Amino acid sequence: MLECVANVSEGRDAGGIDALVWACRNSLLDVHSDPDHNRSVFTLAGPGAHDAEEAVRSLAVAVARSVSVVGHVGVHPKLGALDVVPFVALDGTGSPRGDAVEAALAFARWWSDAFEVPVFLYGDASPGKATLPQVRRDAFRTEQPDHGPSAPHPSLGATAVGARPPLVAVNCDLDVADLAVARRIASAVREAGGGCPASGRWGCGSPLPDARRSR
Repeated sequence: MLECVANVSEGRDAGGIDALVWACRNSLLDVHSDPDHNRSVFTLAGPGAHDAEEAVRSLAVAVARSVSVVGHVGVHPKLGALDVVPFVALDGTGSPRGDAVEAALAFARWWSDAFEVPVFLYGDASPGKATLPQVRRDAFRTEQPDHGPSAPHPSLGATAVGARPPLVAVNCDLDVADLAVARRIASAVREAGGGCPASGRWGCGSPLPDARRSR
């Protein structure tokens, strides 16, 4: 079984999000929308080998029809309307990790060909094993797309497509309005900031900052 966790740059238009949910049909396991991020995360999977692939293509078509990065405002960094499309081979279900790579590459080719959207590959799907933070940092600057045009689509921007292991993402609300505290915590726990490696384990060798002492 494959899982796909598609990130869409729309988290405020309830009617528009409902239309995207409908496009996913029975393959939708969960949708989480955040108006501050102006972003929705769609978790897709199913018992069939191609359920996630078919569902994310249907979602992508709906995104192309109704979502635009023109005038988009939100605190989450983004490349495009269909921002990130990671494929995940779920352990214990008989789906090898190579299936996630194959699905990612097939989607990347289809999306870039059908809608002329530049695609940057990351994770196991990337020839150089680029990480998602690297893609966000280098896209259209020092790195050109792996598929599609060399410039962002006028309304859809670009998309990062990858294959990766399962992960757990945690968002924390601080009870102190101090950006410096938030940045110190992020640096201590995030690999991109020099903190813990993304290995699925806690314990990076340095203690977390104590926000209570910084109030």
